[in-house]
Amino acid sequence: MLPSTHWWSAMSDWPSAPFGTLYDVPSKNGLMAPSAVRGTGARLVNMREIFAYDCISNQPMELAPIPSKTPDVWMLRPGDLLFARQSLTLAGAGKVVLVGDLPEPTMFESHIIRVRLDQARADSGFYYYLFRSQPGRRLIESIVEQVAAAGIRSSDLAALEVPVPPLSEQRRIAAVLGSLDDLIETDIVLARTLAEMTTAAAEKSIAAMANRTMKPLTDYATVTKGFSYKSAELVPSTDVLVGLKNIQRGGVFQVAGLKPIRSERIKSDQIIQAGELVVSMTDLTQGREVVGRPIRIPDCGGAGRMVASLDLSILRPTVGYTSAFLSVALSGGSFHSFAMGYCNGTTVVHLSPTVFQNYLVPDVHPDEALAIGELIAELNRTEDACRAEVADLTRTRDELLPLLMSGRVRVSESMSL
Repeated sequence: MLPSTHWWSAMSDWPSAPFGTLYDVPSKNGLMAPSAVRGTGARLVNMREIFAYDCISNQPMELAPIPSKTPDVWMLRPGDLLFARQSLTLAGAGKVVLVGDLPEPTMFESHIIRVRLDQARADSGFYYYLFRSQPGRRLIESIVEQVAAAGIRSSDLAALEVPVPPLSEQRRIAAVLGSLDDLIETDIVLARTLAEMTTAAAEKSIAAMANRTMKPLTDYATVTKGFSYKSAELVPSTDVLVGLKNIQRGGVFQVAGLKPIRSERIKSDQIIQAGELVVSMTDLTQGREVVGRPIRIPDCGGAGRMVASLDLSILRPTVGYTSAFLSVALSGGSFHSFAMGYCNGTTVVHLSPTVFQNYLVPDVHPDEALAIGELIAELNRTEDACRAEVADLTRTRDELLPLLMSGRVRVSESMSL
């Protein structure tokens, strides 16, 4: 049943209308393109792109033949909105994606609903942010049907009652939020570039030591097992637990999902300090993309003491060496590749602790190690600053989004970022 009380009515004088009355053309479900016919033709937006990205532009994607009959009907245009028609989860059903500039003809597949708005009445960016906001998400969830999977119908989407501010105000709201997204994306790209520079510098340093005598990693680092916690210890606290859910594929640390934990059994050496390395000892992915990945833990600023879970081991440098040097010694995927030979298990993969004493590192004097580590540490600090700014900007955008969408905060004509 559609909601009868509109969340914006008490907060602004915006009129409302069924979403479908703002369409330029009727909404359309995508193209049926079986895997057997794919490989040539035009780019095809699949569900994987819908869930992986918020804006569709020049991402790599599969190709599918262009239908000979009415081919233009299936082509996307900048400003189109795409909605996930089906998902295995409630959260995925109705997810909205905005189509940006397209480098070549691009179509969309059958599990996706395309909406093309009348640009004389509706700004695509405004309604993209509307359906990303909490109020907008509640609207979408009001039409989700859940049987084996969660899904929405294009007819129900068109019937949703949505706010229709003046077009000029729609554009100003979209511009403010779009500017924040642009800043976030710029910092993400910069952080990624700095990470690549760090890896390149580390690999160059290791290559220069190719003819050195080799020593076990344990000559440079001590290894501490993480904390084996009980579910009853996951209670409100200033301490937080770092586990597998905080390690993204490819070995990137993410703050989201840190769990509060309080226990008298936590030892001081199970507390991770900013800049220290942890190695994942367990993996739930069949591709073993997480296990054996050395992860540098950044300064999370106010997240509390970080406790390593039993799924992680902490690597701490011995006297005369630094965590930055350890990151060089384990860089470039070499340790991860080596660790694959020390894994066992199928559904759940475990890494044997013997990997640390068997992995060999070039013999490096502490003074040389310090010089190598200083460059890496500086790149790490700059990358961390970019990621911290991403977190701050994202928080600002997410706090501002429902306020703008509800009309509680208005964007004046003179307001700019």
